[in-house]
Amino acid sequence: GGDAKLLIALGAVVPIENSYYQNILIFFNFIIYILIAGAVYSILYSSFLALKNKHKFVNSFKKRFSSHQKTFFYIFLSSFIFSAFAMFFGYNILIAIPAFIVWLYLFYIYVKSVEESSMIKEIRVSELSVGDWLLEKLIIKGKVIKPSWEGLNESELRFIRKNWRKKIMIKQG
Repeated sequence: GGDAKLLIALGAVVPIENSYYQNILIFFNFIIYILIAGAVYSILYSSFLALKNKHKFVNSFKKRFSSHQKTFFYIFLSSFIFSAFAMFFGYNILIAIPAFIVWLYLFYIYVKSVEESSMIKEIRVSELSVGDWLLEKLIIKGKVIKPSWEGLNESELRFIRKNWRKKIMIKQG
């Protein structure tokens, strides 16, 4: 979507050096810096959303963590065993890998909790607009409208407004 278009547009601005190697290096650095900036922004914004909807977020996180406790236990146990073997065989640098995997799993639960508590809204059909993401598929008069990355298009929006009277759950952000 928009991210790819932005990268394509900004790629034209990246300076062109005499050497092919320098161009690749500049392009690679450019992509890495954009990814880092996007990650920092996403973490800060999701933290803001979690704090803004603190009560709903905490409840969602507790519910998700308790429903995934068994999986978390196995990940943690596997990571502990891997770390013990790494230390035993003198590969201390490998201890970071299991710690990262445990952190990644907790981060996944965090992100899903932020999504559930802050980014899912119920709105009236009149408030829908092109590009809104449906939370789940709608079946209206035998026609199935599935959620997609592009969101609702113009014809789907017209069809929903004409034939649907209930509120609709969407994902924002």
